[in-house]
This record gives sequence, structure tokens and C-alpha cells, in this order.
Amino acid sequence: MALNYNKLEDLDAMIEAQPTVELYLQRCVLYQQQGRYHDALNDCYSALSLDPDNTEAKTHAEMIESIFGFFYVDRLNP
Repeated sequence: MALNYNKLEDLDAMIEAQPTVELYLQRCVLYQQQGRYHDALNDCYSALSLDPDNTEAKTHAEMIESIFGFFYVDRLNP
């Protein structure tokens, strides 16, 4: 079942009441659209804590981690 929530406040309240992998992933996508990659990655990790084998959460986390790797290159090791 696909969830279509476009309001961050609604997702926050729903996660507070009953956290699920699907809700964390929905908020992760919303955060990514807003450029809030740290928050998005935290939601990926929260989803993975509920379901360590979830491929969608793993894919999002890997993508965000690669974005961080691209933008935050260590100054001593460019």
C-alpha cells in the first residue's frame, strides 16, 4: 500500500504515534526533496532498525551516503 503524505507535520505525528518502515521512508523522501539529507539519512537508519533487510531503506541510505561523499570530501584527501 503506497502512502502519499506531503505534509511533514502529518508524517511526524504518525511516526510519533506508530513508527513504521513505510512512514520513515515517506518522510525520508520528503526530506530528500527538501535537501535535508542528514534528516533523510536518519530516517533510513530508523527504518533499518525496524527492518534490517529492507532494500528500499538500504538503497536510500547508500544514495545519501554517496551524496555526502561527493560534497564532503576530506580536505586532506581530495
